[in-house]
Amino acid sequence: MGKSRKSKSATVPIHGDMAHNTGFLLGIGGLVVNWANNESVFLAMLQALLGAKHRTVAIVWHSHRTTVGRLELISRLARDRIEDETLVADIDRAIIRFKGACRTRNFFCHATYDYDSEMRLQSAHGITLTQDGDPISFVYKPMEAATLNEIIDASMKSMLNKIAEVFEGEVESSVMSMTSLIEPLMILIMGIAVGFIVLSICLPIFEMNQLVM
Repeated sequence: MGKSRKSKSATVPIHGDMAHNTGFLLGIGGLVVNWANNESVFLAMLQALLGAKHRTVAIVWHSHRTTVGRLELISRLARDRIEDETLVADIDRAIIRFKGACRTRNFFCHATYDYDSEMRLQSAHGITLTQDGDPISFVYKPMEAATLNEIIDASMKSMLNKIAEVFEGEVESSVMSMTSLIEPLMILIMGIAVGFIVLSICLPIFEMNQLVM
């Protein structure tokens, strides 16, 4: 019998008051991970819409330097290439929610944090874009239960996965229907081309026979 291997546990260092700070730090970490996963769903959407290889899609993706620019591209392509209006509306709703998650993620990833005398996270100060025409806004968020709920809500843990599955199936069915329509047209075009070639070969022969007779 072989020796059982004991799993090694990793210790995550928590700065300051562990009882108070752990929830916020884990929440922000979860937000970052879920944000990255959800962004990869939109990357898969872009690939399906373009019908291109990974390398080409990566070039298009990174040519838009901001997440907002990438999402706008996906929204426009979806409206142009998807006939199912319900699916397009679902994608637009997902984009709106993801933009909100992006603002939350950007704020907490770039904020400055204050601690009280007992090393408890007290507040976060950051700069965010506003929706009322002003370029930036200075925001103060106390590190309390409402803020933690905001972080958790922004994670959108499973919302985009379902859309990705539906979107993938819709794109595949659209491609299949387009292929079924194109195939008869291609056969017709090839038949006309072959007929033209045959006539171009046979007509001179018929004319020569007429001259000989």
